[in-house]
Amino acid sequence: MNILTVLNNDAEDGEQNRQVLVEAAAIARQTWADVTLLGIDANGGNRSCDSAMAQMLVYKQAFLTMFADLGDDCPYTPDRRVSKTVMSAPGVYENLEVLQGRFKNLSVRVRQGSPGPQVLGEAADAGATLIVMGNHEATPLCRTVANEAACSVLAVKGESRPKRVVCCLDQENISQASLEMVSQLTTGYQAGLELVGITHSGELKDVVDRQMDHLVQYYQAKGINTLVRLVEDKTMTAFFSRYAKNYLICLWMGEKSRLQKLFARQGVTKLIDDAGSSVLILR
Repeated sequence: MNILTVLNNDAEDGEQNRQVLVEAAAIARQTWADVTLLGIDANGGNRSCDSAMAQMLVYKQAFLTMFADLGDDCPYTPDRRVSKTVMSAPGVYENLEVLQGRFKNLSVRVRQGSPGPQVLGEAADAGATLIVMGNHEATPLCRTVANEAACSVLAVKGESRPKRVVCCLDQENISQASLEMVSQLTTGYQAGLELVGITHSGELKDVVDRQMDHLVQYYQAKGINTLVRLVEDKTMTAFFSRYAKNYLICLWMGEKSRLQKLFARQGVTKLIDDAGSSVLILR
């Protein structure tokens, strides 16, 4: 897994960036993912990015402090030489200097230019699995990325550690990677999981019930307390707008997802704009 963490160099205070770092670190702790911390120098042109990079290195240290309790087991600790005694043959011991430390990548990058294309370009270049970024009211960047990214996007807003994760996973087409990401997030938050099944006009609800039961069994086997709610397709937008005040909302918008039709571009944009909590767009 590769997490692209987008940080705002222009924020007047660090609270939004702190929340983004907390969310990215929590997911990284669950998945042992490679992580890239990305800053955008929108007005940099071809000038030096020293100032922006200096700020990003501060964020890197803040990220690493979130793993301080792991000590030498932190997957992002820089390589270091240590002295170690090993048995090279029966009854023969030798003192060697060996490298220990990082087995996962923690990269820091600054890209200059228009924020939207730079974030999407970095996600493509890095092969990002997930983009974690702030859903800031003052900028349309999050909307652009959530709608256009080829990978999943977590739009961070409001309090962290939600008590419930509310997911609409399109029970017929959901990908295994998305199932796993929901599991990792729910476990990391120690939250309850509510699965939302979509009912369509003329479709028998017991068919949807049977499809949802497979998902319930999957998550319960992982020890995740799971509830099910059936919602008619015509009320989906209103339903999620209401729930996006307090809980983490997850929508699977993969290539085969029927939610692509239910949540057209404006629907996802409105959900992200109106959300009082974080929203995860799964792909």
